[in-house]
Amino acid sequence: MCLEQYISSGLNLSATASNLFIHRHTVIYQIKKIEDLLNITFSKLSQSELGLLWLSCQRLLLKSFD
Repeated sequence: MCLEQYISSGLNLSATASNLFIHRHTVIYQIKKIEDLLNITFSKLSQSELGLLWLSCQRLLLKSFD
């Protein structure tokens, strides 16, 4: 959920925190944790790559509710 909102917010940490009603530092922690797990840096990804990642998140979320 955090990653999806982060990408939807244009990689804006403050907007992500506001939209999720959590503290900005919590977003930073969660995004850093995801980056470490995936071994990527979101700020270095192209718009196309971010779009594909966002779509992948959507599909995974939909499958988790099946």
